[in-house]
Amino acid sequence: MASASLTLDATMEMITQVIFTALGFSFLLVSLPEPSVLGWGAATLSLAVLTVALFIAAQLGGGLKLLESCLCRLAARWPRLSPLTEARLHDSLIRLYQQRRATLVSGLFHLGSWLLGAGEIWLLLLALGYPLSPAKCIIIESLNTIARSAGFLVPGALGVQEIGLVLIGKLVGLSPELAILIALVKRLRDIVVGVPGLLVWQWTERNRLQVAPAAAKLPDPTEVF
Repeated sequence: MASASLTLDATMEMITQVIFTALGFSFLLVSLPEPSVLGWGAATLSLAVLTVALFIAAQLGGGLKLLESCLCRLAARWPRLSPLTEARLHDSLIRLYQQRRATLVSGLFHLGSWLLGAGEIWLLLLALGYPLSPAKCIIIESLNTIARSAGFLVPGALGVQEIGLVLIGKLVGLSPELAILIALVKRLRDIVVGVPGLLVWQWTERNRLQVAPAAAKLPDPTEVF
């Protein structure tokens, strides 16, 4: 169920990102009505929609069943993995898709998160004394998400996000200095949110490793009598 829910969550994230990107391109086309912008936006959105459609088709077509068969082959070689063969990933995913209300709520939360990213830029620039319209903040954030997605091979999109913000900032009249400042604040946000999670994870794993040997030393109650 955890794997199925993560798959559906990633799907809803992709769908809402396409919607958010379309909104950003719409605002950009209004403020900068040029054929090149229209062509670039149409090509980007077409590729994004095609990617999402293929991802969903792979899920509904039994892509997770292929993963299940791979798990069975691994379990045949390494018996310790045999519990994984009992997972019904495809069936769990289909059941989640049938919960349309919960899926819609998940999508709304994701879309709200994308909009909060634009709100982050708006609030930062307002605090610095460089107010920017919400529409332009949406343009910056939506196109920046494309840059981050395109740089998925780079860990943390290091450098990709910064270059993208500088280039996108020029489209809305934002100086390179302010664009770099926005990038630094976003990196700081990632550190503030991510580092505590890593520390808690390490603390949890350490406790688990300490408890496991102790549990192994306990006598079997059936052997006492």
